[in-house]
Amino acid sequence: RHGYEAHVPHFNASAAKSYLGLLAATLAHEGHLDRDARVTRYVPELTGTAFGDARVDHLMHMGTRMSYAGRPYDKALEAQRYFAVLA
Repeated sequence: RHGYEAHVPHFNASAAKSYLGLLAATLAHEGHLDRDARVTRYVPELTGTAFGDARVDHLMHMGTRMSYAGRPYDKALEAQRYFAVLA
């Protein structure tokens, strides 16, 4: 329906953020997730990336302080880099 099929992945960024945020808050409340820990404690693959120095709390508030190295923000380029980290 509407071009989506159960076996085909699709982009759902904002909805995923809501579910992940709820899960992270629950885990933190139960003591299973340290909001002050660096993200790399839980996802070591992010070491050396733009997210490597971020803390869990930064991600929960979408405040990673990522630097764009003095260049203008380019949405397409940043999306490409973002998805490269996830690949």
